[in-house]
Amino acid sequence: MNYTYLFFIFIIFTLVFSGFTSEISRKDNKAMEFDSIIIDPEANQWELLAAEELQKNIKQITGKRIPITKELTNPLRQKINIYLGETAIKQGIINIVDVKKLKFDGYIIAAKNGNAGVYGNKGAGVIYGICSLLEKFGVKVYAKNCQTYPKNLYKLQDFSKTINPAFELRVMPTGWKDNNKDDFFRLVQLGYSPFFPARKLSTYPPHWWADENIYKGGWVHSSNYMVPSYLYGKHKDYFAKDENGNHLPFPKNPSYIHLCFSNSDVLKIATERIIKWMEKYPEGKFFVVSQGDGKNWCQCPSCRRLDTELGKKKGKRGVGLTDRYLNFVNKIAEKCEEKYPEKIIMALAYNPPTLYPPVKEKIHKNVRILL
Repeated sequence: MNYTYLFFIFIIFTLVFSGFTSEISRKDNKAMEFDSIIIDPEANQWELLAAEELQKNIKQITGKRIPITKELTNPLRQKINIYLGETAIKQGIINIVDVKKLKFDGYIIAAKNGNAGVYGNKGAGVIYGICSLLEKFGVKVYAKNCQTYPKNLYKLQDFSKTINPAFELRVMPTGWKDNNKDDFFRLVQLGYSPFFPARKLSTYPPHWWADENIYKGGWVHSSNYMVPSYLYGKHKDYFAKDENGNHLPFPKNPSYIHLCFSNSDVLKIATERIIKWMEKYPEGKFFVVSQGDGKNWCQCPSCRRLDTELGKKKGKRGVGLTDRYLNFVNKIAEKCEEKYPEKIIMALAYNPPTLYPPVKEKIHKNVRILL
């Protein structure tokens, strides 16, 4: 049996059937237009972006660019609008009781008398809300450069729904190369955590946004941000050493920089820079505190004393160093919690050094393990 053939038949059937059912649901509706997208005068970065993306997508459907306004001058009965954020609550479209049910990146979408409302006060919830609203209008996204739009907008029947994501962080390789601005919004429509580099807006801002003088390496390897390589000349003791106290050759690729986790100055500098990173990107929630890539971990006596028996036996080969690493991560998490209790520190379970679970260290409540 040709399974490839059956697969394509299934896809075609799905596309045709979804379009057919959506036409039935709109059979008695007339095409309509929204007058404006209304946002609060104190709209945050997520709401501003949501308004712009909504405006762009509605223009794709209708050919008309509806205005974005910060004024609430028109009663619901006079004009039909889309209300984002606090304005949706003020207009009575979003029920304040439902707001209490929201979790991080969760949202509420609703319609009342033809008006639409979108609300999400935690993380990028309002962005996911407009994605859901666009889907309600008939916009479908399947993959990169593969989306469909309806021919018209139709009046929405009164409804309200509250949605919370199953996972608080949703990041994985996409294979999408040469991403343009629209691609980043398409990924959000597909459920990925938001990442908008042109605005430097994300729930997981990369460390190189916080310091333009460092190497733009992998998002998950932040040791070069915590203690930058440009400090090496005057402070070689901040970086990894062998068992005799000699400094290891400095890597050409800064993503492979390893720190001396037992050095109190390293901990102080790293903590201060992580907090500064959080201050610079208040919309961010997830901040990576990680070792360098590779196995050239520090072998100084002070670092080795932090290891478990497995680490002491095989640590020279870069195996079983999870407790040492978490000791460092937990101390940073404790300090960050004092100022930013809602922020999350991401730690790596990656390759032999941190592949094994900890023996002595307990993971801080604000730490998440990134696989």
